[in-house]
Amino acid sequence: MCIRDRMEWEEQNKLRLSIRSVNLNIAMNNLIEAINRIQDSFAKVKIPLSLDLPIIAVVGAQSTGKSSVLETIVGKDFLPRGSGIVTRRPLILQLHNISEKREYAIFGHKPEIIYEDFDKVREEITFDTDRVAGNSKGISPIPIILKVYSSEVLDLTLVDLPGLTKVPVQGQPHDIEHIIHKIVLDIVKRENTLILAVSAGNTDIATSDAIKLAREVDPKGDRTIGVVTKLDIMNRGTDAMDVLQGKLYPLKLGYIGVVCRSQKDIMDRKSMKAALADEEEFFSQHPAYSKIKERCGIRYLSRTLSKLLMRHIRTCLPSLKNNINATLQERLIELRSYGMDILNGSEGNLKSLLLIMISKFTEYYQNMIDGKFIKDSTKELRGGARIHYIFHTAYANAIASINALDGITDENIRTVLINSKSLHPSLFIPDKAFETLICQQSSKLLEPSLQCMQLVHEELQKIAMRPDLPELQRFENLAEKVTELMLEMLNKCIDPTRVMIQNLIQVEKSYANVNHPDMVAATGNIIGSMDYKSTSGNDVKEKLRQEQKRKEEEQRRKQREEEFAKQEQKKKEGGWFSGFFTKKPKEDEKEDEKANIDDYLGAKESTDNAFLKNLRLSNVPSTREVMEISAIKQLLEAYFNIIKKNIMDLVPKTIVTFLINKSKTTAQNKLVSSLYLEAVSYTHLRAHETRHDLVCRLLLEKKKKKKK
Repeated sequence: MCIRDRMEWEEQNKLRLSIRSVNLNIAMNNLIEAINRIQDSFAKVKIPLSLDLPIIAVVGAQSTGKSSVLETIVGKDFLPRGSGIVTRRPLILQLHNISEKREYAIFGHKPEIIYEDFDKVREEITFDTDRVAGNSKGISPIPIILKVYSSEVLDLTLVDLPGLTKVPVQGQPHDIEHIIHKIVLDIVKRENTLILAVSAGNTDIATSDAIKLAREVDPKGDRTIGVVTKLDIMNRGTDAMDVLQGKLYPLKLGYIGVVCRSQKDIMDRKSMKAALADEEEFFSQHPAYSKIKERCGIRYLSRTLSKLLMRHIRTCLPSLKNNINATLQERLIELRSYGMDILNGSEGNLKSLLLIMISKFTEYYQNMIDGKFIKDSTKELRGGARIHYIFHTAYANAIASINALDGITDENIRTVLINSKSLHPSLFIPDKAFETLICQQSSKLLEPSLQCMQLVHEELQKIAMRPDLPELQRFENLAEKVTELMLEMLNKCIDPTRVMIQNLIQVEKSYANVNHPDMVAATGNIIGSMDYKSTSGNDVKEKLRQEQKRKEEEQRRKQREEEFAKQEQKKKEGGWFSGFFTKKPKEDEKEDEKANIDDYLGAKESTDNAFLKNLRLSNVPSTREVMEISAIKQLLEAYFNIIKKNIMDLVPKTIVTFLINKSKTTAQNKLVSSLYLEAVSYTHLRAHETRHDLVCRLLLEKKKKKKK
């Protein structure tokens, strides 16, 4: 290749590289613009930025020169100044490089107004801050978006955060330090946020609030850029070279020293160009900083931040795209869940929407019972899980706690045994006595079974009354109507369920199946263990004899006291012998005779109950009776356990069949017949048109008129 050809090739290669570089810059500028549009979208709906966008957040304490750095980068005086906290809302500063000489600004909340006077920009920032955060030094996380268009700036986006403070001024809450710290921390803790930590050079870097906060979220210093201000007012003979070279607290992205205008320069209206010239002269002539003057100054800071932001966006772009798509998909799903647009909707649309909402509710009701609704399922038992707990824990424990012998004494059993034998003595335990006692005890299972049904009914009511559905939340009147119909349907299911449970208990009371396999085995063991000469029987009889003896002694003592009282009365009437010589009248003799007979048979006027009352059992049971009492106790316990198992199994099945499944299968038909076919809920759909819906409908009508 000749020299001429080689020179032409090199020139063409340089041209290709130049074109490629221009295209890359255009592409990267488009990326910055895309990030700006996302920020604008969040600002329009007036909510804090929730996506982890690649941004540069400016952090610093009050009076560190943070505002001066931003104004110098922009080249304009536009930020509010004063004592105390001036920046009370995050300011998203979007810088756009344009070719025309015109310089202007546009606010995100007032896109139709163009500000060419930057003093007006300062006034608007103050006014909008007071409007949102209040005029009493309050703080708000809702950002202000300011777009600055100029040929003197680079494409760059910065987020100016409220200055860190420790002492609240008058009118601020006492915990202002924690409020600001939380707002700043919520932004800088995101992995895609570059931290621009501004510190004053005339203070110890170890006490810098910005570096301290950056160290909390970025301990390795991978995404923190240090900016050291006020280098020109440091004590004579001192410099910040150790800080700028990263010897004290190293940062991967390094430190940049700047010199901004002083307060006197600002009051004297010193121009930005003059300030930049003075800064360049300071670094060139300073004996220490002149060695690193190429890496100091506002111009170098602007170029560095622009390059870092572009490179950072390129790195974060794949994950950012996935996050945006995932978030967008979630919001679309949520939007669809609110139902179709019913503004200006026809009757056909209303009917379709109503059917969709009925289907959504019945699906939700069934899913809550079947355990397919998993929202917030880690916090507490919900739906079908609560019903399962009622069946297999609460109800099962209640039935298990009922004993076969509750409320029955040995005396009761003995009486039933003798009454069952009637005139004919039996060789074995009479079946009638067993059936009488088991029927009596089975009745005790009814109350807890009905309580179980009531608890399940209440759980179903809770599901119907608190549907966690955005569709019904949109139409409160319709939700109330659906709840009313569901409660009415559940109440109708209660009576058949109650009757069926009562029938189950009656079935167990009506027939004692002693041939049940479990009962046959228990009966064989009990009969085999019966021993009429057992020690336990003798022990029982001995106790009963002792008790009888004690009662007889007590009765004899009372009789002696009564005789003594009668004798004392006779002495008062006629002495000791008057009773022997004074003959009673015949009427008295008849009365005494009558009284003696009444003691055994009862008076003629008395009822049969008085006669039966005096026919009591002997106080000491025989050995056979003791054995029979023991045996029938064991038989009662064995068969009652069988009944409890049956009831514990059948009652939940009955409740599921007649209450739960019935409500699941009839809910759709009930709602459709009452709402859709009767056409009563179209008014409910229209009745809850919110103020927002009304505004949207009016705007749509206005746009349609303009198109026409």
